[in-house]
Amino acid sequence: MTKRSDDSRPKMPRTPSSPPSPPPADVEARVRELLAQKKKIEAIKLYREATGCGLKEAKEAVESL
Repeated sequence: MTKRSDDSRPKMPRTPSSPPSPPPADVEARVRELLAQKKKIEAIKLYREATGCGLKEAKEAVESL
């Protein structure tokens, strides 16, 4: 059995994604509360659920609050 390297697959060009929409005010307030409680991971999870953005985008957005 041979191993298939990911490099053998054709590369798909990355399309720039649009910036995530800002969360509703109540979600932003809850994210700030979680950050104040040192619960950064929970804040990122909440932000992702509310906006539908990816992990990287959510992390950056939460860190910018």
